[in-house]
Amino acid sequence: MALAKPVRTVWDIPRGERFAPGHSMCQGCGAALIMRHLMKALGRDAIIAMATGCVEVTTTLFPRTSWKNPWIHLAFENAGAVASGIEAAIKA
Repeated sequence: MALAKPVRTVWDIPRGERFAPGHSMCQGCGAALIMRHLMKALGRDAIIAMATGCVEVTTTLFPRTSWKNPWIHLAFENAGAVASGIEAAIKA
């Protein structure tokens, strides 16, 4: 998947947020910052296939979510298969 727009300087980083605040990650958690910038780079057309883990548990507490993109929660062993299925469905 190509990036939404090439980022050459700090001024090219999109201002809009695709990873919403209000998650329950620990203060200063590096994963939250990584997800925030990753979602800015991927843009609004990205579909997130997420296996169970710290990021999944802390960003999808019922009834809220921190994701503004479509996402699906998966088991560890089938995350790759589901992601390739999503890609095949989009290309079809």
